[in-house]
Amino acid sequence: MQTAPADLQLACSSAAATKFGGDHASALPVSSAAVDGGKYQIILEAKGQRSTCLIDQAGTVLSLEKV
Repeated sequence: MQTAPADLQLACSSAAATKFGGDHASALPVSSAAVDGGKYQIILEAKGQRSTCLIDQAGTVLSLEKV
């Protein structure tokens, strides 16, 4: 299984911090996987709360939702 590149994981962490509050260091990627169409799904955890981030190869966050 292919994981997301580090820069995309950081982009999701930063987006989660902006959307849900806090600094991006508090939103840590716990897993990631390539999905169809050149996109990646990244699972983040911050303060015990998980969220899922869908991002494309260009670094555009397509969705970001709490799980």
